Amino acid sequence: MGFISTIIGKNKELTPEQQWEQLNKKYADNPIERMRGKLALAASIDHEYKEFGADNHKYQLNSPLSVEKVNQLQAKAGCEFPEDYIAFITQIGNGGTGSYGGAGPYYGLYAFDDVIDRNGVQNCALPCLLKPKMDIEEWKALCYVPEDCSDEDFDIICDRVHQGTLYLGTCGCEYDLLLVVNGKYKGHILYTSDWVNSDTPYTFSYETSFTQWYERWLDEVILGYDTSWFGHRMGGNEETLLDFAKNNEDITKKISAINSLTKLPKLSNGSLYFLEQQLQTEDIELYKVSLNVLATYFKEQALPYIQQALVAPFDEKTDIVIPIIYFKYRDQCSLFKDSLFPILKATNSEDTLRFIGYALTELKAVLVEDFQPFFTHPNVEIIRSAIYAASHDINLKDKTSAFYELAISENEEISLGAIQALSSSNYIDSKLLPYLQQAWKMYPKEKNPYIRNNISSYIAKVYRNNEIDVTKW
Repeated sequence: MGFISTIIGKNKELTPEQQWEQLNKKYADNPIERMRGKLALAASIDHEYKEFGADNHKYQLNSPLSVEKVNQLQAKAGCEFPEDYIAFITQIGNGGTGSYGGAGPYYGLYAFDDVIDRNGVQNCALPCLLKPKMDIEEWKALCYVPEDCSDEDFDIICDRVHQGTLYLGTCGCEYDLLLVVNGKYKGHILYTSDWVNSDTPYTFSYETSFTQWYERWLDEVILGYDTSWFGHRMGGNEETLLDFAKNNEDITKKISAINSLTKLPKLSNGSLYFLEQQLQTEDIELYKVSLNVLATYFKEQALPYIQQALVAPFDEKTDIVIPIIYFKYRDQCSLFKDSLFPILKATNSEDTLRFIGYALTELKAVLVEDFQPFFTHPNVEIIRSAIYAASHDINLKDKTSAFYELAISENEEISLGAIQALSSSNYIDSKLLPYLQQAWKMYPKEKNPYIRNNISSYIAKVYRNNEIDVTKW
């Protein structure tokens, strides 16, 4: 087992970007040496391991796998893996010492010889059935798992979904990385999520080869880009992304390019001018992404557009700016306070209501009575968001009666939300106890264990001397 053996000689007169440019020039026709040098440069720049996943892989790789061993594994699989991937694991490194592998995007890359059997080595020789812009019905048919599915049948479905792919590593949670090793899209990277009966097909990387994808990751680390969602945004610098957006008639691709600007540490006035131009569009999705990027990098310049959307008559643009206020202007929420209450009275959007609640909570300006009209809304999610927001009233203790009937709702999510809101008051009066007792009886643990758990905790928090034994209810 080895570590990175090639270290770039430090030249204190050159910036990381200049060293990066030197590597691109020196090894213009040699991607292996280019990546080897960039890996060492990335490690020297991020020596405190601040990049996502770097504290796991620490930019280290195991020694390369021998060509003989790789050939044995390819013969076992019955297929030839992408040439550039094989060049990487036989010339640069194969996995690493971290819990999730060696230097690579997210938590890093597993060793080839450790993962070739993960999705069934016999499945590597079959063509990958996935494709970019996969028809949703085709995907649903591919990933459908019936409720009475046996373990054997489940394995067959899983194999079919993942055939023609090689597991590379994990992004965290249920998100993984796969390399397509067979079929039309051989060489592409797949970003995966929980696939069982999913409405969302796996996402293909923008790059069409392992080397393009891996080197782009190194480039973005070196240049100080945000790599937390690496690969979900387009590659390229500001100039490249702007040119693509300006010259693309496909609105979806244009939006993707504009959104990809958010990986950059800063934007120029050229982007400012372009983004303001886009805000004249009638396409609401283009407006949304453009305003979000503008507010991310040019807060003062975005303010007039936000304030304009807060004036009646309220529309889709109003719904767009409310989350932007919370995420981009949280420390300036007071600027918008007077505008939020008229919108709250008129909105029928769960997101808008929720983020107004967040903003008013920041200002300690939540009043139960402002959110109480939503307690009888036909949309359960709106009711839940209203309950949560109302629970942040600083005088909640004096207004608990507003939640009594909700606590015994026939909808268990509403009941749970109301009980949690009541609990945050740290207060119980004699009129509330019968409602809690009724909720206890309505929701035994086999129906919803969280409701009884929350009631028990609530009672124990208020009655510290065990004055009330809920088990006798």
